[in-house]
Amino acid sequence: MDGLKMGKLIFGVHNHQPVGNFMEVVEGAIDRAYAPFIEEAEKVSSFKFALHFSGWLLKVVKEKRPELFKKIKKLVEREQVELFTGGFYEPILPSIPSSWRRWQVEKLSNFIEENFGVRPKGLWLAERVWEDSIVKDLVNVGVEYVVVDDYHLISTGLNREELNGPFISESEGYRIVIFPIDMKLRYLIPFRPPEEVVKYLNETRGKRVLFDDGEKFGIWPGTYRWVYEDGWLKNFLSKVSSGEVETFLFKDVIKDDKPKGPIYIPTVSYYEMGEWALRTQEQLELKRLKETLENLGFKREAEKFLRGGIWKNFFSKYRESNYMHKRMLELSLLGVESREFKEEVAKSQCNDPFWHGIFGGIYLPHLRDSFWESTVRATEIAERERGLDRYSEVKDLDYDGYQEVILSDRELFTVISTKLGGGIVELSIKDKPFNFQNTLTRRPEGYHFESLEGERESRKGIPSIHELRSKLPPEVQKELVFDWHEKVSFISHLTDSINAENFRREEFRELGDFANQPFELVKLDDLSARLRREGGVYLDRKFPTLIEKAYRLEKGKLEVEVSLETSFPKELLHVLELNFHFKDPSRVSWKREEKELKIFDGFLGKEISLLLNKSFNALSYRIETFNRKEDGFERTVQGISFGLITRFKGLEELKIELEVKDVRA
Repeated sequence: MDGLKMGKLIFGVHNHQPVGNFMEVVEGAIDRAYAPFIEEAEKVSSFKFALHFSGWLLKVVKEKRPELFKKIKKLVEREQVELFTGGFYEPILPSIPSSWRRWQVEKLSNFIEENFGVRPKGLWLAERVWEDSIVKDLVNVGVEYVVVDDYHLISTGLNREELNGPFISESEGYRIVIFPIDMKLRYLIPFRPPEEVVKYLNETRGKRVLFDDGEKFGIWPGTYRWVYEDGWLKNFLSKVSSGEVETFLFKDVIKDDKPKGPIYIPTVSYYEMGEWALRTQEQLELKRLKETLENLGFKREAEKFLRGGIWKNFFSKYRESNYMHKRMLELSLLGVESREFKEEVAKSQCNDPFWHGIFGGIYLPHLRDSFWESTVRATEIAERERGLDRYSEVKDLDYDGYQEVILSDRELFTVISTKLGGGIVELSIKDKPFNFQNTLTRRPEGYHFESLEGERESRKGIPSIHELRSKLPPEVQKELVFDWHEKVSFISHLTDSINAENFRREEFRELGDFANQPFELVKLDDLSARLRREGGVYLDRKFPTLIEKAYRLEKGKLEVEVSLETSFPKELLHVLELNFHFKDPSRVSWKREEKELKIFDGFLGKEISLLLNKSFNALSYRIETFNRKEDGFERTVQGISFGLITRFKGLEELKIELEVKDVRA
């Protein structure tokens, strides 16, 4: 019977680093994971495996580690390695337009063909995010087969025991072969002794698929020592060379094995992704429901029919992710054809800054900065090619049902949200492409509420990152702050008392209804817009209150007027909240004069000058988040919040001139 005496394994490795990641991190991953894996694999010619590098990373390998690049080519030439294609900059394919899917995949396939002399037929699907709509595009660029998690097929109602070979699927008559990745192998390799891998393969029928992150072979916590110094990889490869495990290339399996099918997969990714895509409360509810069903003896049924959200729910969960995605979409659909423009847009499609699970993702400022660098460059290129030196535009840019106002000239690209308190959601400079409004709101995450350390059963090996659990230390839990409004700029708060601590914790008494409520766009002229909201001051009753905000962009200066009129008879404090992001917060300093706040950014060599028409007091704090990463938690500065405080009674006429200047360090 097939598979009882020799384990049969279709093995694949996926290597990826986010666009914009620190180069020392990228090179460290090459030296500690990708290169040593290839070096060991090269010694055992009978070890056949698939290999995928995201395109920009493969290009880095070619430029920075040419000796490794040559070794990969050698393995391809002797047909030990099969190269897989994918999106060159590792986008989530269903999240970008059809034409861009084809562009991204063709770019990597062309790069592989030019450098290795083969045209890949298999595709690595970023984060295994599947939508039926991608099939036609994949087939049209020469893809014949794709790997997904076994969970994709289990969610159709199949049993795990049935997933011992490829399946056929189709969409609109376009045929594609599906290989399901074995979840058990994801947790065995390389975390358990090779003997356990062999035992599992011998106990299962048919050929099993493992296609997983190359970072688990040297980068994930504890893996470098375990895989290389303690000899896991050498021991595993000895099982291959001795014949205890037989490995196969996907292209050979396609030739020799009849696939099963047809199968139709729902819109889905791996199970953990569905959990992470939910909002915090729903995450906790899903966990409780899953545990309840498993305790009642319905583990198999829960696995088949219980799942969380879909990847695109991250656009609902994180406003910042949605705004970035919609900015990218707008640029993608402009039809600008220059190579320079397309490269910048394609870079902005890299998936990592848009979501968050175990890894930092959207919580990593440098990944968002990379997105904005490409996006601002693409914006400037598109404006130049379309002859737009200065313009204003009104549209629902982020698809939230409310209008945004765009004011753009040669120096600044500014976006004002009518929904979010009439505040600024983008403040991008073009000479050094950077978005000073690239802040992140402090939100609760499911792991903030985990009360117990995860426990491991006693066994040989090391834990996968999916088995690691970390609890926030009590002293850190005390520092957690969750914002009740989005951290945008030019937000108006009305209060009777405020201090540094309750401003940081957002615990001061909010008397108005302007900070997180919509404004109405009442006038739009050339590079200027006026918004208003008729709200109130609320104490024992409502005191009708009106705020108007006028924005004007003139030669790189943003002029803002905030007019406030209230029937409340006593003196109030108007706190104008500004939230700015900086590439390196440690190199930021600020100075308040009677009517001016100067914020110096030593990294960019820029100064944000805020000149007011009246004297003010100021409060500030660093916007910090505590996000989970592979080996615990990290404290991250997402921006700096400033509160400009003025006193008024009845009427307030506040004028602010914002200018971003070049300065010397």
